[in-house]
Amino acid sequence: MKAIDRLTEAYAAAQAGRHEDALNEYIWFHEHALEERPSLRGVRLSFALAYWKELGEAYPPAMEALLALRDRKVAILAAGVEDWELFNDVSALNDTLGNARNTYDLFKHINDRSPDFADHCIGVAMPSLVACEDFELARNFMGDPEEVIAQRIERLNEDVASAKERHDAEKRDRILNAFAQLTAEDILLVAKVLHHTNGETQVDELLASSLQAVDDPEVRTAVSKLIGARSMT
Repeated sequence: MKAIDRLTEAYAAAQAGRHEDALNEYIWFHEHALEERPSLRGVRLSFALAYWKELGEAYPPAMEALLALRDRKVAILAAGVEDWELFNDVSALNDTLGNARNTYDLFKHINDRSPDFADHCIGVAMPSLVACEDFELARNFMGDPEEVIAQRIERLNEDVASAKERHDAEKRDRILNAFAQLTAEDILLVAKVLHHTNGETQVDELLASSLQAVDDPEVRTAVSKLIGARSMT
């Protein structure tokens, strides 16, 4: 059976009350899915973990296993192993568990021991720094905010152009909405750090210039609305 089919079967088992079977399959998927299909990386750290957490809410051994998995990976990194994929796993697990503090504490430990590896992990760790309101540390790692956002907008423009070439209208609209959501979140992360370290003037200028750089008018409007609906505080 293919890995993605095993995930589907695991979810069905959970819904049918076969909790132990579902847990075993979720563990297998997390540990082995990428051996079959590296392209399942996103599913492994999003839907699969969300399903696992949902199972844990009904079946305590599943939650215990999820926490134990996270703690094992944290212990390896805390012991000095420098593995970005492992840190990314921990961040995703903590996102699923609603525990940004764990990612933040781990990142600070890594930074104390190996600033170079911390710099490699900052793209993953930044949301936890902001969630824990360590804006000074976030600002130290951010670099030039204008360059950070310019690179993000450039990637958005490339993704939008590719999506318009490759997908039908219905699928394209869903993909473009997802791109707009992710871009707005990234821009707001930078803006929030600046708001708490540099003041509102630079934030306003940065948001205005970033929106002007979005090529597609509809996507630009979507990003603008998403940014406008959020608070910097």
